[in-house]
Amino acid sequence: MESHAFDLVVSDFRISGETVLTFLDRLRAVPGNMRCLVYSGADEMQVGYPCIRAGASGFVSKSAPVERVVEAAKTVLDGRQYVSQPLSRILMNHRNRHQPASGPQLSHRELEIFSLLGTGMSVSEIAKRLGISVKTVETHRENIKNKLGCTSAAQVMVAAARWLDEASVSI
Repeated sequence: MESHAFDLVVSDFRISGETVLTFLDRLRAVPGNMRCLVYSGADEMQVGYPCIRAGASGFVSKSAPVERVVEAAKTVLDGRQYVSQPLSRILMNHRNRHQPASGPQLSHRELEIFSLLGTGMSVSEIAKRLGISVKTVETHRENIKNKLGCTSAAQVMVAAARWLDEASVSI
């Protein structure tokens, strides 16, 4: 990405064992005005909202007709955000919240760490990947544990893996 000037990146929710949430952080660090449209079979209510919060310019379902995908790409290239009408309502209703009402209220960083835990990465691997300390990752994991009502770090990992599995349904 650093060596090419792309206007639009289209990505699925899962990328090489990670989620687009981590990729979006890297994309923001690249000079220029690259936009990302998430095109995924994942449930838009479950993962669309975190993607938009993490900086995606749009989210479109793989079940959408091809015309809608083209419309989404054109909208994003015009510098506007593209989301479905149901997701738009959630964004409007929860503008100042961290997640849709149906999900836990995790911060962007917590969602990123939660998704990496779901891939089976260790705390030290996550710290290295994100360029933060192991203690910081442990603190985020503890906050996630409390917010989700889990009693152990293992339960957090199981919940994260389950969330990723549910969010990664392909069509």
